Amino acid sequence: MAPLWELKGRLLAARHRGDAAGARAASHELEARAAELLANAEGFVDERREECEALGLSPEPLKKLIRLAIRDWAWSSGMTSGYQVPDQLLARFPEPIRLFFTSTRTVGAQR
Repeated sequence: MAPLWELKGRLLAARHRGDAAGARAASHELEARAAELLANAEGFVDERREECEALGLSPEPLKKLIRLAIRDWAWSSGMTSGYQVPDQLLARFPEPIRLFFTSTRTVGAQR
């Protein structure tokens, strides 16, 4: 994760300076590193498919959630993000997991 944070910082700094070439370079590198992270995360879930299913956690929605969260963070305009799981994806998880993901939502902020 540390290289991703550094790349995100470089991207935001380049955008702030108006350095289009620097932003492009950082963006391409961030995209490549994010793809590596995603591949590793999906491999982790695939290797633990049976454990996930035993917990009532379907691996495919979990991998989709990871994909969306990584993409949202990587391309957001800040270093942190107030990512919220979309309701349509959230509905694919068991209730305890839905409650976990929605526990910090405020009224009116749900999608």
